[in-house]
Amino acid sequence: MARSYGQLGLIAQERGDHASAEDLYHRALIIFDELGDQSGAAAYYGQLGLIAQERGDYTGAEGLYRRCLAISEELDDRAEIASSYHNLGVIAQERGDYTSAEDLHRQSLAIEEELGNRAGAATSYDQLGWIAQLRGDYAGAEDRYRQALAIFDELGDQSRTASSYRQLGDIAYLRGDYTSAEGLYRRCLAISEELDDRAGIASSYHNLGVIAQERGDYAAAEDCCREALALFEDLGDRARTATSYYQFGVLYTEQGRAADAVPYTLASLFIRLEIGAPAPEVHSNVHLLGRQLKILGRRRFRKILGKDASPDTVADLLRLLDSATTDGGGKR
Repeated sequence: MARSYGQLGLIAQERGDHASAEDLYHRALIIFDELGDQSGAAAYYGQLGLIAQERGDYTGAEGLYRRCLAISEELDDRAEIASSYHNLGVIAQERGDYTSAEDLHRQSLAIEEELGNRAGAATSYDQLGWIAQLRGDYAGAEDRYRQALAIFDELGDQSRTASSYRQLGDIAYLRGDYTSAEGLYRRCLAISEELDDRAGIASSYHNLGVIAQERGDYAAAEDCCREALALFEDLGDRARTATSYYQFGVLYTEQGRAADAVPYTLASLFIRLEIGAPAPEVHSNVHLLGRQLKILGRRRFRKILGKDASPDTVADLLRLLDSATTDGGGKR
């Protein structure tokens, strides 16, 4: 019965119904505790930790992962210990504690290699690559991503192979090597299309649009960004929809079409505020709107805003832009 509750919880979690998943996992835990089944309990503490993490409750997630780790260490369940280290590493990473995150992922990697779990080792390499990228160590990131890619390719995991190509494309882009970045993004796109992975296809089109924009090929950039936007909207991915709207704001501003850019930048800002996006993303919208205000002039800018926002919202937004310019926030 406990395992049935747990499986139903996994299905609910896959559907994004976190409330039902959490309830089902708690039912499973009650039974496992009654039976004294520590191994079963540990697994569902881990799942509850994932739900807390997806909600942004990193403190709650860490507590649940540590309960899972404590039980797994008591049982000497090496696979579950490695998984707990991985999850705790992700939490540290999200908090910006890259030193702790790297240490935890290295501990997870050591156990996965000891167990011969190639997929687990590849995941650890991937996470270590991301930490290196966040630190600006592009050479280290590329090395780790290539180690992950080799294993995913060897295992025939096409989805993760595509993801590795995308990450390598990001490194090439950050280095200014747009030719290599485009080639890697196209490899990611080809695999995503083969798998009918619509999210992967959308991300690939977005990245190819950014590359075209950097090269000044605005027609190709707009085509790619429209493909991405349509897919993100169809998937209901609001965060990536906001990113696509923002990209159109940048694209049109760079073409001298600031009046066309404002509605997209504004739509991106509204979504990001609504979903509680990270502050740097909101700041990027405010900065871009500030640029557009400077180009268009206050009167024309206000008139364009009035088509998509109430007078009170327009007034609030103008005050925000004035404040950002005054305190230096517009330079972000």
